[in-house]
Amino acid sequence: MCYIELFGLELSTIASEAFKDVTVTWDLELSNSKISTFEENPFVSLTVTNGALELQNNLIQAVTAKMFSDAGSNVKTLDLSDNQIQSLHEDAFKGVTIGAIKLMNNKLVTFPSRSLRHQNSITELDLTNNQISTLPPGELDVFTNLVKLILQQNKIPELGTNLFQHQTNLQYLDLENNVIGEIQVGAFNNLDSIEYILLQANKIVFLPTFPSLSNLRTLNVKGNKIENIGQDCFGGLTNLNTLYFNGNNNLTCGLQCVQLPCCRHRIPICK
Repeated sequence: MCYIELFGLELSTIASEAFKDVTVTWDLELSNSKISTFEENPFVSLTVTNGALELQNNLIQAVTAKMFSDAGSNVKTLDLSDNQIQSLHEDAFKGVTIGAIKLMNNKLVTFPSRSLRHQNSITELDLTNNQISTLPPGELDVFTNLVKLILQQNKIPELGTNLFQHQTNLQYLDLENNVIGEIQVGAFNNLDSIEYILLQANKIVFLPTFPSLSNLRTLNVKGNKIENIGQDCFGGLTNLNTLYFNGNNNLTCGLQCVQLPCCRHRIPICK
């Protein structure tokens, strides 16, 4: 079967084994259906080959049971965005291989590392607009295959040393519009594949020297409160071609410009 469209129904509850052994090439569409609860294992041995299991825009406040049993399911994208999710069962995603998970616009207050611990193959994770207030070192260690991580519009206050030490495949990191006031030295260590780091609209006061990130193309730190930067702050960013620094009007380090290693000219970073 190519596609199952069930959106817009008043389903309320998804019963146990409701979609057992279902295989679709593209989407299993269950969005906008007033779903609030799942019985245990409604998606046993579900396969969504190229599309998504779409559960966005429902009334889910918590996932209180396993969704996929213990083994046999495969879903390219799981979309639980635009619900009211505050908590996830620790085995909610056990027994399924997922490529991308979308949890935007929910009410999670902690990074769901325990619930996602079975998903070391995940390549994309989007947690935009939740209420995550901490991201300590070690929280991301299991996600070694992440390519894209989006955590914008949360309440993360700091980035610790070696926070991303196992994300050697990560290419896109979005931490825009948090409350980040401190970036510890070495926070971006081992981001060997990173191409984009987005840190705009935070509360960063001091920007430490970046490690060698030879693939970084774009760095955005505009709209912060940066007063000082580390010595040779951007020296290891040998292929950086776009630096957004506007909106940091309190720079007191005595520099009026900075030499980017990829450029022969000097690029102003403060007025």
